[in-house]
Amino acid sequence: MSQLDVYHMMVVSQYFSTINNLIVLEMVCKKFQGNMDKFHNNPVPINKKTIKFFPKIETLNLWNCDNEVFGNDLFNRKKTRNNNQNRLLPNQCLVCSDLRLYSNPLTFKYLI
Repeated sequence: MSQLDVYHMMVVSQYFSTINNLIVLEMVCKKFQGNMDKFHNNPVPINKKTIKFFPKIETLNLWNCDNEVFGNDLFNRKKTRNNNQNRLLPNQCLVCSDLRLYSNPLTFKYLI
């Protein structure tokens, strides 16, 4: 029986839906401790309380229009528009002084 190594478990954990899933993964096996330390973005929504789990964050993903931006001012917005309403829209990129903020495609219409 084959097993997942640390790198491939990190790839799998990018698709987890909550921060609790990531925390439980680190507690389940000693091999996966420090999994969240390897992320340079947040695969799940975070707030002031949970940002400490991602010490190397460089890209902040916004999951809805009420997400915290942690004191960064937006100075440039890049938008893409799609006339077909049935398809998902591409991610919107909001460039900050030291972070790039990406929105979830489903919330694109709220951030324009």
